[in-house]
Amino acid sequence: MKNIVYSCLVFMVLLSCEETFVKTLDVPDLDYQERLVFQSNFKSGQDTIVAYLSRTRYALDKTQPRDPVDDGNIRLYKDQLLIAEATAGMNGEYVLPNVDISLGNYNIEVFQSEFSEELKAETTIPEYVLPNSIEYREDGGIGPDFEESVSLLRVNFNDPPGENNYYKFSLLPINNPIVMDTFINQQDTFIYEREKYNIYLSSNEISAIESRGYIIIDDEAFDGQNHTTDIVFELYNNSDEDTDINDFKLDWAVLSEDQFQFEKRLSIYRDTDDFGPFAEPVSIYSNVENGIGIFAGQNQKLLDIE
Repeated sequence: MKNIVYSCLVFMVLLSCEETFVKTLDVPDLDYQERLVFQSNFKSGQDTIVAYLSRTRYALDKTQPRDPVDDGNIRLYKDQLLIAEATAGMNGEYVLPNVDISLGNYNIEVFQSEFSEELKAETTIPEYVLPNSIEYREDGGIGPDFEESVSLLRVNFNDPPGENNYYKFSLLPINNPIVMDTFINQQDTFIYEREKYNIYLSSNEISAIESRGYIIIDDEAFDGQNHTTDIVFELYNNSDEDTDINDFKLDWAVLSEDQFQFEKRLSIYRDTDDFGPFAEPVSIYSNVENGIGIFAGQNQKLLDIE
């Protein structure tokens, strides 16, 4: 069997030198059924929730990839009480104003005349776990390549026992202004704009999932314990000014399970981009009933670094 495959490959290469070899494939009818798509990721402390509503697209449909829905009706409940409603969207975006997002259980119901069943989803804003201490060390760790010393944040906290808890952390500059770089090549001058700081994080956690600018972990290995997590990071300063750790805050969040699963699958999906056609298919997490999408919350605070 291997010999047959190899011979076909050689044959196709030889053909490509003289003419293009084209094979038309008949794609079977996949019995496609259009579905409603909902997305809303929200945080504690917000007074407005933004949601997005659209229709799915058939894989072979060459029109625009996103088909927004503007005539839906979205109802938001907290602990079974209606707290907000949106009856019209703009380009698929719906605004649910005058809400106080805090600890509790949240539900949404979505109605749209073209779909017989209402879309439903539920999630929580979990209790916040405030760190006991945040310790900063300028040269406190070794980078992922084990070649240079990097800065370290050591965060100690008490994990609540007997339940699944999920954490997300990142380092945020209080002010990350745009700096200008000038590059001169002979008679040409090029000006580049970029943010003052670039930040790269990694963690010593077994369960750590490192994504674009943040890390998420679960408490499976330390449920109910006093735990310390080390966050090593590299700060790249794109300006001539000095770097000051007081210019940053620790973004420490406790995630709902829905938000954790969504972030986890999204990170895996992004990682597969590097493998091109050899990547394994990855499905994005959905907790929406009678449709697809995500409705998820998190309890978030910005903390000072001492």
